[in-house]
Amino acid sequence: MGAIADLYTESAGSRRITSTLREEHSKVSPAQMRMHDEFLDGSGAYSFIRTGLGFEVLTAAGELQRQVDAAFTSEDVMKLHFRLKGEGCYSLESEDPVAMSGQFAGILLQPEGQAKFESRFKGSEECWITVFCSRDSLGSVFGNELGSLPGPVRNFVEGRLLSTFGAQLALTAGMARSAIEIVTADEANILVRAQTEARVVDLLCETLLNLNQLASSDWNRPFAFSPRDRHCVEEACHILQTELSDPPNLKELALRVGVNPNKLNFGLKMLFGGTGGELLNRFRMEEARRLLEEEGESVTQVAYACGFKYPGNFTSAFRRFYGVLPKDVRKRNWQ
Repeated sequence: MGAIADLYTESAGSRRITSTLREEHSKVSPAQMRMHDEFLDGSGAYSFIRTGLGFEVLTAAGELQRQVDAAFTSEDVMKLHFRLKGEGCYSLESEDPVAMSGQFAGILLQPEGQAKFESRFKGSEECWITVFCSRDSLGSVFGNELGSLPGPVRNFVEGRLLSTFGAQLALTAGMARSAIEIVTADEANILVRAQTEARVVDLLCETLLNLNQLASSDWNRPFAFSPRDRHCVEEACHILQTELSDPPNLKELALRVGVNPNKLNFGLKMLFGGTGGELLNRFRMEEARRLLEEEGESVTQVAYACGFKYPGNFTSAFRRFYGVLPKDVRKRNWQ
C-alpha cells in the first residue's frame, strides 16, 4: 500500500469520527438536526448534520494539536468535500498519497468496502465540510432525470459504479460562502435549517456543473488550488477586466501572474465561469453596454474602446451576446 497506508498498520489511534457521530445522531430526536462532538485533537468541534432530503454533512472547525490518522471503509455514498483551511493528505488502498492543501472542492466515488487512509497535520487550522450523498438523497433532487449528470455520478445513482472516481476542483467563491454558512449556522431555527438544506443542494449542483465543464481526462487528476494559486487567478481576471483595449494572450497573462497557462485557464473557468477568451468577451460586452447606455458613445468609439479593430466585428459580437444591435441599445437610452 501507499505511504499513508503504512501509518495505519502501526497506529492504534486511527478513528472513524463520521461513524461515531452517525451512531450518536440515531439516538436523538429526528428534529434535532445538528450534533457536536468534542474536537479531541485540539481546540474546536466536529459537527454532524442530517438534512430533510437525506444528505449528511460532517463539518470541522478548529486547530489540531497533534497529527490525526484515520482509516475508513467506503460506504455506498458519494462524498463531496469543501476545504477552506487545513493541511493533510489521503490515499486509496495502493495508490500514492494525494495532498489536501489550501482551498479546493472534491468529489469521490468508491466501490463499497474499499479502504481509504487519511492524515491531517499538527498545527493545522481546519475548516471544512464533507457532504455524504446517498442514492436516495440524489434521487430526491434529480428524480429520474439523470441525463445532465456526469457519467460516473449517473453510474453511481443507477447502481453501476465499477471503479473509483475522484476529482479535485477549485473552490469557487459561492462554494466557500455556502460552506462557511453551513459551519456557522444556528440549527435551532427552522428557517436556518431550511437554508442549510438549500446550501447543501447548491454545493451539490455547482460541483456537478463544474465537473461537467472538465474533459474526462481531467476528472481523476488532483488539482488543489493553494491560496497563492487563487490569488494569481483573481489577479488575471482583474487584468482581463481592466485591459480590454489591448489584452494579453493566455501565455502572456500566465507569465504576468506567475502560474502555468493550463492551471490559469482551469482556475478562471472554475472560479469565474469561463476560460480566458470567454471571460474577455464577456467583460468586453458588459463594458460596451455600459458605454452605450451610460456614456452615450458612438458604436465606433465603443468598438475601439473595447479592443475591436473593426466596428463591424464588434456589432456582430454584441448581437451574438445580447441579441440586439449596439445602435439600438444606444438609441433607446439616448433618443
